[in-house]
Amino acid sequence: MEDIFAQNYSLSVSISITFEQNYSGIDGDSASSTEVYGVLSSLSGIPIHQGIAVTGSVNQKGEIQAVETGAFHIYAAFIGQGIEVLTDTLAGEMDSKLNYSENIVFGLVQKKLGKYHERSREFRK
Repeated sequence: MEDIFAQNYSLSVSISITFEQNYSGIDGDSASSTEVYGVLSSLSGIPIHQGIAVTGSVNQKGEIQAVETGAFHIYAAFIGQGIEVLTDTLAGEMDSKLNYSENIVFGLVQKKLGKYHERSREFRK
């Protein structure tokens, strides 16, 4: 997620999520994209629709694996595209100053992470 949010300042937050089945990390775990969506929803304050199931591991670039089946609607997506489907809210694109618009998912997340960054700087003083 550093490619998306840590452009103007370093990330001053560490987020860990644990489910009942813990395999010592989420590297390649099929729930990793769902975990990212949960964090984005929490940080942005935008709720996720409960009628959509999500599966697929996510790599460092935000790319999600899709599953081949005829029983479901499958969206092969990047994290930004997935959060848009799950929230009906634009994820957003970074402008030339490495910022996002305020009333979109990534803009709201960037704002919250900026507050965390400022608090950590104040704490270090």
